[in-house]
Amino acid sequence: MYIGVNAQKRLKLICQLHYHTKIEFVVDELSVTRITATKYLEQLVEHGFLKKQRIGRANYYINEPLCALLVSRG
Repeated sequence: MYIGVNAQKRLKLICQLHYHTKIEFVVDELSVTRITATKYLEQLVEHGFLKKQRIGRANYYINEPLCALLVSRG
Protein backbone atom coordinates (compact mmCIF):
# COMPACT_ATOMS: atom_id res chain seq x y z
CA MET A 1 0.00 0.00 0.00
CA TYR A 2 1.39 3.40 -0.97
CA ILE A 3 0.69 6.56 0.98
CA GLY A 4 1.86 9.92 -0.30
CA VAL A 5 4.82 11.82 1.04
CA ASN A 6 2.60 14.39 2.76
CA ALA A 7 0.61 11.67 4.51
CA GLN A 8 3.85 10.02 5.62
CA LYS A 9 5.09 13.32 7.07
CA ARG A 10 1.82 13.88 8.94
CA LEU A 11 1.96 10.37 10.36
CA LYS A 12 5.57 10.90 11.43
CA LEU A 13 4.55 14.16 13.13
CA ILE A 14 1.73 12.48 15.06
CA CYS A 15 4.01 9.64 16.16
CA GLN A 16 6.71 12.01 17.37
CA LEU A 17 4.47 14.32 19.36
CA HIS A 18 5.14 14.07 23.02
CA TYR A 19 3.79 16.66 25.42
CA HIS A 20 4.12 19.70 23.19
CA THR A 21 5.76 21.08 20.09
CA LYS A 22 6.04 24.31 18.18
CA ILE A 23 6.30 25.23 14.52
CA GLU A 24 10.09 25.53 14.47
CA PHE A 25 10.48 21.95 15.73
CA VAL A 26 8.18 20.60 13.02
CA VAL A 27 10.01 22.57 10.31
CA ASP A 28 13.33 21.08 11.41
CA GLU A 29 12.11 17.54 12.04
CA LEU A 30 10.04 17.08 8.87
CA SER A 31 12.05 19.35 6.55
CA VAL A 32 8.97 21.30 5.50
CA THR A 33 8.30 25.01 5.15
CA ARG A 34 6.94 27.05 8.03
CA ILE A 35 3.63 27.40 6.18
CA THR A 36 3.32 23.61 5.77
CA ALA A 37 4.26 22.98 9.41
CA THR A 38 1.62 25.47 10.52
CA LYS A 39 -0.97 23.78 8.31
CA TYR A 40 -0.19 20.35 9.75
CA LEU A 41 -0.37 21.57 13.35
CA GLU A 42 -3.59 23.52 12.77
CA GLN A 43 -5.20 20.41 11.28
CA LEU A 44 -4.28 18.47 14.42
CA VAL A 45 -5.84 21.27 16.52
CA GLU A 46 -9.03 21.15 14.41
CA HIS A 47 -9.35 17.40 14.99
CA GLY A 48 -8.77 17.66 18.74
CA PHE A 49 -5.33 16.02 18.92
CA LEU A 50 -3.60 19.21 20.08
CA LYS A 51 -4.49 22.46 21.80
CA LYS A 52 -2.90 25.69 20.62
CA GLN A 53 -1.50 27.90 23.39
CA ARG A 54 0.18 31.24 22.80
CA ILE A 55 3.03 31.94 25.23
CA GLY A 56 4.82 35.20 24.62
CA ARG A 57 5.38 35.49 20.89
CA ALA A 58 5.35 31.75 20.19
CA ASN A 59 2.52 29.29 19.66
CA TYR A 60 2.87 25.93 21.37
CA TYR A 61 0.82 22.93 20.41
CA ILE A 62 0.06 20.85 23.47
CA ASN A 63 -0.91 17.20 23.47
CA GLU A 64 -3.58 17.54 26.18
CA PRO A 65 -4.90 13.96 26.00
CA LEU A 66 -1.41 12.61 26.69
CA CYS A 67 -0.81 15.11 29.50
CA ALA A 68 -4.15 14.23 31.09
CA LEU A 69 -3.37 10.53 30.88
CA LEU A 70 0.01 11.00 32.53
CA VAL A 71 -1.45 13.17 35.29
CA SER A 72 -4.23 10.67 35.97
CA ARG A 73 -1.69 7.87 36.34
CA GLY A 74 0.16 9.97 38.90
